[in-house]
Amino acid sequence: MTDLKVDYLKFKLKYIIYCIFKFEFFLYYIKISIIIIIFKFKIMSCEWNKDVKTPYVDENCIGCGACVAICGDVFDLDDEWKAFAKEWMNSCTSEGIDDAIWACPVNAIHYKG
Repeated sequence: MTDLKVDYLKFKLKYIIYCIFKFEFFLYYIKISIIIIIFKFKIMSCEWNKDVKTPYVDENCIGCGACVAICGDVFDLDDEWKAFAKEWMNSCTSEGIDDAIWACPVNAIHYKG
């Protein structure tokens, strides 16, 4: 084989490798863009409006865990086994919160405002 053919084949191989890396980078960029779009959509869909009330648990909580069992996306138990409402809630359904308020044996769960 002549040197010209070898150089041409080396160039073609380098170009193919370059195109593969460029395509992989493009796919990576698309994946990151899709993740960002999904994350923004989730934040916007779960963003609290001024009309929606947020729950809180007062000091009368006995730590029975009924609210956590009913609506674990919103409520959790702390180290002292007292319930609290999470600041970042995965679920924005008021039905689960209403059920937890109804199930609390000491009426320790209320809405703010």
